This record gives sequence, C-alpha cells and structure tokens, in this order.
Amino acid sequence: MANTARAADFRIHTKMYANAGTTPEGENITIFHDGLVYDFCEDPVEAVVFDPAGRRFVLLESRR
Repeated sequence: MANTARAADFRIHTKMYANAGTTPEGENITIFHDGLVYDFCEDPVEAVVFDPAGRRFVLLESRR
C-alpha cells in the first residue's frame, strides 16, 4: 500500500491565454478540500469533482 500525503485546503485560480492575447480565453477555479478536488469552469458552465479515494470523476453540467 502506498503512503499518501495530504495538503491543507487551498485553491488555484487559472487564466488561459491564446495567441499572445491580453484577454483570458478561459478561466477556472480548482479547490482542494477534504481529499477531493473540485474544478469549476464558467464557459461552458461546468464542474468536475475528482475523488481519488473513490477512484472516480463526476462531471456536473448545468445544460443537462
């Protein structure tokens, strides 16, 4: 069994740029909390939850 290390809760705000542009083409926020990883995107509006202990990803889309 492999040992795992857990970090304190934290978040990362990411902006993606294309073609040397000055305006972000996309943004997302990733939150690490209580052993889960939550990734939120505004365009398209969706969220992904990664549960490493449960060995699964859950995709949440508001359009569906």
